[in-house]
Amino acid sequence: MKNLNLIFNKLYYDRLGKEDFDEFVQNKNTELFSSVFCNETDFKKSEIANETFVMKTTYPGLLLGHSIHHSSGKSEGDIGSGIDLDFVTGQPYIAATSVKGVLRSCFKNKKEAAIEIIKAVTEKEFTPETLEELEKELFEGTDIFLDAVVYDGDKYGRIVGKDYFSPHRSDLKTPVPLLLIKILPDVRFEFRFILSDGTLSKEEKSRLYAEIISIFGIGARTKVGYGQMELCSA
Repeated sequence: MKNLNLIFNKLYYDRLGKEDFDEFVQNKNTELFSSVFCNETDFKKSEIANETFVMKTTYPGLLLGHSIHHSSGKSEGDIGSGIDLDFVTGQPYIAATSVKGVLRSCFKNKKEAAIEIIKAVTEKEFTPETLEELEKELFEGTDIFLDAVVYDGDKYGRIVGKDYFSPHRSDLKTPVPLLLIKILPDVRFEFRFILSDGTLSKEEKSRLYAEIISIFGIGARTKVGYGQMELCSA
């Protein structure tokens, strides 16, 4: 597939300040949104991960790097939000810090839910006190959380698409829709880990992590439906 990082973060504003900037931006948008991912040629299998699972995005999609400002304000066709793109491959990815963050957040902020999820997945029971010990073992031990990478596009092979967000900055002004870039529904990601056996086996950890992500989602704006994912086969 085309290097989306090169298009989006470098070439996108090559014509800034020129008369044809609007047309140039529209062409770059077309390049981005029409780019096609092929699993056979674009997916690279990890040589170090010992536990992986594949999850599929659902409607309305997934927002990665959404808080990064992108628009120049010089064209109505500007994409106003950022997206996390690998510097080398140009492909979208879910940063390892985000994966680890959403998983640990469940342990820290949703203790009762975490205890119930662990019991459902592993048939092992924990108290708030032993859950805290498990949290430290999982997230401060030797296990390594890796970036989640695109496994396959939607049925057309596409990965990214457009959406709109209307920020209400004032009660007296009509909100101006902001064009944003998102991961489309039905795009599959492979989540990767280097896990070891402990209180939970590495297989139990993998199943637990998949279940937490499927329940709470990942990325930005999960409270309004973005970032929901379903476990699926590779």
